[in-house]
Amino acid sequence: MLATDFILKNFNVKTDTNPNYIHNLHRDKLPIVFQELGFKIGVELGTSRGVYAETICQNCAGVKLFTIDPYLPSEHINSSVHDEAKARLAPYNYEMIVKKSNEAVHQFEDESIDFVYIDGNHMYDYTMEDIITWNRKVKLGGIVAGHDYRRYASKISRRWKVIEAINHYTSMHNINPWFIFGKTDTDRRCPSSWMFEKIINDSW
Repeated sequence: MLATDFILKNFNVKTDTNPNYIHNLHRDKLPIVFQELGFKIGVELGTSRGVYAETICQNCAGVKLFTIDPYLPSEHINSSVHDEAKARLAPYNYEMIVKKSNEAVHQFEDESIDFVYIDGNHMYDYTMEDIITWNRKVKLGGIVAGHDYRRYASKISRRWKVIEAINHYTSMHNINPWFIFGKTDTDRRCPSSWMFEKIINDSW
């Protein structure tokens, strides 16, 4: 449990609850953890404009990042969003896969990546499917993580079920410890992220 041990040691996390809260760790600093753990191959689901993908590339030296987003047209997504992501990530070692998550996952061998950061469709079924299918692609000792472990007030966001999906998954698989993080002393509005170390093969 190298990743878990690193987190417990360096962030003084108390494991008296589950999930365990990592105080003062913003998600922008998560790629530094990836670097310290020697991670070299990662996937981000839900890249949109490429802002967080750029953060990963900037803070995890030498990483090869696969960005996955279908860029389906909507009121929030158009060709300019796709173009912005490509321009933002151009200086880095990345590969953009313009597919839905459940299609792109078949391009990866099991246990072939060091980490995945899930920030796609936040409805329960989609979130659970992403956790299940992409967990299989992460190497033992790698990290499965994601965004938006929180409640929102807006009408559409009230339908999001990230909290329920990750709570159910970790409970059914007896994952202990696992972590939430994101709010800091200077930015308490930041949505929390979640993560756990892959320590067992998930073949069901």
